[in-house]
Amino acid sequence: MNGTGRTSRKHKSKGRQQHTGGKLSKKQQAILNAPVKLGEEVLVTIHGIGSSGEGVGRVDDFTVFVPFALPGEIVKVSINMVKKTYATGKLIDIVTPASNRIEPTCNLYGVCGGCQLQHITYEGQLSLKTQKVKDVIERIGHQNPDLVKPALGPKEPWAYRNKMQMPV
Repeated sequence: MNGTGRTSRKHKSKGRQQHTGGKLSKKQQAILNAPVKLGEEVLVTIHGIGSSGEGVGRVDDFTVFVPFALPGEIVKVSINMVKKTYATGKLIDIVTPASNRIEPTCNLYGVCGGCQLQHITYEGQLSLKTQKVKDVIERIGHQNPDLVKPALGPKEPWAYRNKMQMPV
């Protein structure tokens, strides 16, 4: 405290931050209390798929996102980022593969970032996409997900797309 009865504050170049006297913020404490730690290897059961095609699983009720993992799989993951409410991990090994997992056709799969679901059968892709729409209809629209009909795909699922994403 200074002479005015106010708590002193430390200033940083990017804004003001209250001096905490060595205490951690709630966010820092939440990260420290997370059931996974940076660099740790854990087994994760994947139960869903995220908006970018990554597998979504849980470790002690804590969400972990795993690129290239599929629902129904048990995977070994190296945790590469921990946030307050979730973590991300790098797929190390597929302990139990999903029944609809396939070998990607494209030699650049996993490198260029253009396709997120080539490691699952096309029927599996359509099923996942249908489920994503049902989830949104129920969660955001508060409607019966049975209103959603199955996604329809072309007879030949290659060379028909007209959208490109080019990450830089």
